[in-house]
Amino acid sequence: MAKAIYSMKVELLYDGNETVLNLTGRQLQSIQRFNRFVISVYIQSWFTSRSAPDAPVNDIHLIQRLKSYDDNDLRNDGLKTMLRHSWYLSPELATLALFSKQVPDEEKSELISNMIVERESHLLQTLLSTVSQLKISHSFFTTSGIDEFP
Repeated sequence: MAKAIYSMKVELLYDGNETVLNLTGRQLQSIQRFNRFVISVYIQSWFTSRSAPDAPVNDIHLIQRLKSYDDNDLRNDGLKTMLRHSWYLSPELATLALFSKQVPDEEKSELISNMIVERESHLLQTLLSTVSQLKISHSFFTTSGIDEFP
């Protein structure tokens, strides 16, 4: 986030400070392109990242924003990054979605009815598009020492 803030400052302060900043047209365009990406896609995820129960839902919303982003290169790089970091959506951590206020009760019931018992890979093969595609794991409750789950 520090890089994003610095990049925005550069763009905002560029007018009137061209000789001090000494950027080429290509450099300025790249900064502007990056700033648009941060504002359109990333900033919402940054501000909602503090809530563990909402993490799986927020990650899916980030994937949805990435899929609809209009810059092909940034969209594809972002989606590749999310696939590499898909352990956040592993069955154990995806179980946190049951405690999210963003997930309707009907979807929580569907997640519980599709709960897996055995451990699976922490990495996804394809990115998810909806909360109902999450796989949740009973091992979350076992590891946490919770006897009954919702």
